[in-house]
Amino acid sequence: MKNKKHHIAIITAALAALFASGCTTPAGQKVQEGNQQANQVMDGVDSANSTANRAADTANTTADTVNKVNETLNRFFK
Repeated sequence: MKNKKHHIAIITAALAALFASGCTTPAGQKVQEGNQQANQVMDGVDSANSTANRAADTANTTADTVNKVNETLNRFFK
């Protein structure tokens, strides 16, 4: 019974959000603005995550290069 009530609450909230986002009322417009702002924030988060991943890849590549140089120098100066 608890799960059924939970599902009903989720469906009701989803329908309310859908209705509000399609409305031309001030409340519906605010919902749309909020959704747009949330999407912009998520785009920023995705962009920052992508930049962080590229930086990590660059750091790993640099570390690999340093290790190879060290191995080469160690061979020369054994």
